Amino acid sequence: MRPLRLRLSAFGPYAEEQILDFASLHGRPLFLIHGPTGAGKTALLDAICFALYGETSGGERDGRGMRSDHAGLETPTEVSLDFALGSERYRVTRRPEQDRPRSRGTGVTRSRAAAELRRLSGAASESEGIAVASQWRGVTEAVENLLGFRSDQFRQVVMLPQGQFRRFLLADSRERQHILEVLFRTERYRRIEEALKAAAGTVEDSVRRLSDKITVLLQQAEADSAESLLEKRRGLSKEINDLDGRIRGLREDESKARQVLEQARQAHRAFQELHEAEAALSKLTSEQPAINELENQLTRARKAALLRPVFENKESRRREWEDAQKRAAAALKALETAESQWVQAEESWKRERSREEERQKLRETFSRLQGMADEVAQLEDARNTLERYRRHAAECQKMWEAAQKDLEDNREAIRRHASEVEKHQKAAALFELRQVNVKRFEERHLQSRRLESLQKDHDALLKVLERAENERSDLERRFSKAREALEMMERRWIQGQAAFLAAGLVPGKPCPVCGSAEHPAPARTDETLPSQAALDRARKDLKRLEAQCETARTETERLRERMGELRAARDAVAAFFEGESERSPAQIEALLEDARRELQQSQRARESMARLSQAAEKLERKERELTETLSTRHEAFLDAVGRFKEQEGMIRERELRIPEHHRRLDALKDSLRNTERQLRSLEAALEAAQKAKEDASGALSARKEGLAAAREEEKAASERFEAARKAFLSRVEQSGFPDEEAFLSAHLEEKAIEQLFERIQDHSRRLEAAQDRANRARKAAPKEAPPDLVPLERNLEGLVARIDEAMGLRGMLNARAQQMDHQIHELHGAQKEYQSAEARYRVIGRISEVAAGRNPHGITFHRFVLAALLDDVLTAASQRLRVMSRGRFDLVRARQRADQRTAAGLDLLIFDAYTGTHRPVNTLSGGESFLASLALALGLADVVQAYAGGVRLETIFVDEGFGSLDPESLDLAFQTLLDLHLGGRMVGLISHVPELRERIDVRIEVQPGIKGSHAKVVV
Repeated sequence: MRPLRLRLSAFGPYAEEQILDFASLHGRPLFLIHGPTGAGKTALLDAICFALYGETSGGERDGRGMRSDHAGLETPTEVSLDFALGSERYRVTRRPEQDRPRSRGTGVTRSRAAAELRRLSGAASESEGIAVASQWRGVTEAVENLLGFRSDQFRQVVMLPQGQFRRFLLADSRERQHILEVLFRTERYRRIEEALKAAAGTVEDSVRRLSDKITVLLQQAEADSAESLLEKRRGLSKEINDLDGRIRGLREDESKARQVLEQARQAHRAFQELHEAEAALSKLTSEQPAINELENQLTRARKAALLRPVFENKESRRREWEDAQKRAAAALKALETAESQWVQAEESWKRERSREEERQKLRETFSRLQGMADEVAQLEDARNTLERYRRHAAECQKMWEAAQKDLEDNREAIRRHASEVEKHQKAAALFELRQVNVKRFEERHLQSRRLESLQKDHDALLKVLERAENERSDLERRFSKAREALEMMERRWIQGQAAFLAAGLVPGKPCPVCGSAEHPAPARTDETLPSQAALDRARKDLKRLEAQCETARTETERLRERMGELRAARDAVAAFFEGESERSPAQIEALLEDARRELQQSQRARESMARLSQAAEKLERKERELTETLSTRHEAFLDAVGRFKEQEGMIRERELRIPEHHRRLDALKDSLRNTERQLRSLEAALEAAQKAKEDASGALSARKEGLAAAREEEKAASERFEAARKAFLSRVEQSGFPDEEAFLSAHLEEKAIEQLFERIQDHSRRLEAAQDRANRARKAAPKEAPPDLVPLERNLEGLVARIDEAMGLRGMLNARAQQMDHQIHELHGAQKEYQSAEARYRVIGRISEVAAGRNPHGITFHRFVLAALLDDVLTAASQRLRVMSRGRFDLVRARQRADQRTAAGLDLLIFDAYTGTHRPVNTLSGGESFLASLALALGLADVVQAYAGGVRLETIFVDEGFGSLDPESLDLAFQTLLDLHLGGRMVGLISHVPELRERIDVRIEVQPGIKGSHAKVVV
C-alpha cells in the first residue's frame, strides 16, 4: 500500500481542510514529518489509519474523539485517502458521527457516521470512481481484504506509532504466527495439516470401527476366534446330515401308513354310497302316487286347452257388449250437460244486451278525459318548475347559512391563533439564553467524562504500577540470592581444584602441577564439588535475572512517568470545575439533557412563531373572502324566493279550471286507463255471450245424434255376445265337462302345462337314475365290514408330527448354518479390511502426528513453514541490524521451547557478539530495541515482497524513537533507511529531533497555531 493523497478536515489539531499530496515528494523514498511536540505530527498517521480502519494509529481514540476543537460546527470532520495497491488505485472516505447545524432554523442535529470505498483506476470518471463498499463496517472489511491486515496488524508492520514500535519485536509466538500467516498467505499449509489430521482421524475411525465390528461378530457367533467359529460350523454340518437320514426313514413309514389308510377309507366310502343310494330310491318310490295325480291333471288340462279359442271368443264378445253399454250411458250424460249449458248461454246473452246504456256512458267519459290531457300536462310542467325553484331556494339558503358558519369558524380560529401566538412568544424569547446554557453544559459534560476516564486510567495504572513494583522487588531479591549462590559456588570450585587434580594422579606418573612421580600426600575432600557446567548455568541464570531486573526497573520508571502524566492531566481537567458544586458525570449529563430539551422547546416555539405568522395572514385573507361570499349568497337566496312565489300563483289559477282529482297527470292517466278497460270489458263480454250461445246450440244437436248412435251399437253388441255364449256351452258339453266351472277348474296356461309335464318327466328320470345307482353300489360294496379308521389315522398323524418336528429342527439348523456362513464371510471381510486400514494408519497416522507437532521439536507443519519464512525475515533483518549495531547484534529464532506447554518455532532471541550468548529480545535497551524493531520491520518488508505472492509492503511509517539513539547509531539507522530507495519503498519518519531535519530535505512541516495546526510539503 502506497499513499497518494490525504485530505482531512476538522480532524485533530487541523481545523481547516488540509491536503497532502504525496506525489509532490518527487519520488523521494524517505521523508520526514517534522514539527514541535503537540503540533499534530501523529495526527497525520491517525488520519491515514482512521480513513482505512476507522481507528487512530494508537488504537486509543475513535473518530468522534478526533473532532477538532478549533473547527466551527459548519465545518464537518472528514478524512479522505487516495492510495495505490499494485496497479490499482482506491479512495476511502470516512465521516464520524458528529453534530452539525440544522438545515432549517437554528440549533444542531446529530449526523450519522458514514464511509465509502471507491476504485479510481478503470472508472469512466476517475474523480468519482467505482463504488466498492459503503457503511462503516463494510468499508473496514473491504480494506482488510485488500490490504490483508486488520488494524492492529497494520500498526505492527506498516505504521509503527508511539509506544507500539516494539510490538512486533516483542509479540508472543501466537500473535507473531497470525501476522506471518496474513503476510505470506500460508493458509494452504494449515489446510494441509488439517487435511492430514482429518485423513488420519478417518482411518483411525475405520480401524476402531472394524475392530468393534470383529468383536461384535464374534460375540454374536458366541465364539472366541475365527478358528473356533469354523470348528462350530463343521460340527453343525455333521448334525444336519444325521438329521436328514432320520427324516428319510420317517417319510417311508408315512407313505406306507397313507396307503393303508386310503384303502380303508375307500371301503368305508363304498358302504356309505350303498346306504345313500338305497335311501334315495326309497324316497322316489314313495312319491309315485302324487305323480299319478299330476298325470291325471295334465290330461284334463290338455282337453281344456282344445276349448280355449271358443272360450276366448265368448269373453271378447262379452267385453264388447260391456263397452257399448258404457258409451251409451256417457252419451246420455253428455246430452244432459249440453242442454244445461245452452240454457246458461241464452241467459248470459240476454243479460249483456241489457247493459248497452252503460257502455255508451263510458264512451262519453273516455272522450272527455282525453280532452283534459294537454291542460293537465301543462299544469304538471308548471309544478315541476315550481319544485326546481323551491330546491334552488333551499340550496341558496344552505349556502348562505354555510357561509355564515364558515365566517364564525374563521373568527374563532383567529381568536385561537392569537392565544397560541401569545403562548409561544415567551418560549421563543428564551432561545439564545438556552443555547448558551446548552453549550456550557456540553463543555462541562465533556470535561467530566474526560476527568472520569483519566481517573479510571489513573486507578488502573496504579494497580499495574503496584504489580510492577512487586515484580521488580521479587526479581531483585531473586537476583541477590542467585548472585550469592554463584559466589559461593565459585569459592567452593576454586578451593576444590587441588582435590580435583589429585583425584586424577596415577602412581608412577608425573604430577601435572609439580612434575613429581611420587605422590605421598594427595589432597582430599569429602564434599561434592560443583562442575564447570553447573557454574556456567548459574552464571547464565544470573545474567538472565539481571536482564529481567533491568527490564522491570525500566518498565517501573515508564509507568511512573505515565502516572505523573495522568495526574497532571487529571488535575488540569479538575481545575475546570473549581468553585462549582461537585456533580457526577451522570448528573451533569442529566442537566445537559434538560437544557437540550428546553432548547428544543424554544427552537420549536421559534419555528411555530414563523408558521403562526403565515397562518394569521391566511386567516385574515379568508375573513375577507368569506364576507364577500356571504353577501353574494344572500342576494341569490332572495332572488330564488321571488321566482318561487311567482310560479306558485300561476299554478293556482290553472288548478281552478281542472277537477281536483284530475289535477295530476298520473291520476288523469289512471282514470283514462280504468274507463277504457271497463268499456272494453263490457264489449268483450257481449261478444263472448253471443259466441257462447251459438256454441251451446251446436253442441246440443251433436249430443242428440251421438246418443242415438250409441244405443244402436249397444243392441248389436248384445246380440253378438249371446251367440258366442251359446256356441261355447255347446262345445263344453261335447268335451265331457259338466259345466263352465269344471272347464275353468281344469284349464291351465300353456306354460303351466309344460311345467307340469316336465315335473312328471323329471321324476321318471330321477327314479331310473336311483335304480341304476343302487345296482352299481350293490356290486361295488365289499362283502366284509370295513376296518376302523381311528387307529390308522392316529398312526399317520403321529408320523406326520414326527416329520414336522424333524423338519422344524432341520430349518433351525439350516438357518443357524446360513447365519454362521454369513458371520464367517463378514468376519473374513472385516479382518481383511482391518489389516488394510491398520497398515494405512501406521503410515498416515504417524505423518499426521508429526505434522501436528507431536515430535521431539514440538513444532507443527504449519509452524515449520512459518519458521522457515521467519528465518528468511531474520536473516534480512540481521543484515541491517548488524550494520546499525556496529556488528554486535543478530536476530535469531529460538530452536528450543522455553515452556513445554506452548508451541515452539516462532520465538525470537538476540545474539550478542560481544558476549557470545543468546538472550531474549526484551532484554535490549530502549535504543537497541528501536534499532532491532526497525531492522525487523524492514526485513519483513523485503521478504514479503520477495515471495511475490503475499502482501506488498510498499510503505512504512515510524513515529518517534530516534531520540533514544546516540549520534553514531542515528547515522547508521539513517543510512539504512536511505538504502531503501533501491527497493522503491516509501519511508515516513515522524520526529522532532533537529538532526533529522538537517539530514532529510524532503519534509512535511507541521506548524501549530491559535486556530489550529497547518501542514505543508517542503522539498
